[in-house]
Amino acid sequence: METLLALYLIIGCVNSLIIWWATFQPDYDDFIRQAYDTEPPTTKEKAIAVVTGVFIWPVHLYWIMR
Repeated sequence: METLLALYLIIGCVNSLIIWWATFQPDYDDFIRQAYDTEPPTTKEKAIAVVTGVFIWPVHLYWIMR
């Protein structure tokens, strides 16, 4: 059980690092404006996504695969 929990958290941390790297790129905000015709998330919303990404990575994986 500890091994599964550790694996879950490791995958979650990798997911969060990818989110962190992607959302804080200089051209991310321009991409969101052009591709989705909306305002990009604020820094607070980006930080919340990074922190919650550790725990809800299966949901993120589902959104990507959908």
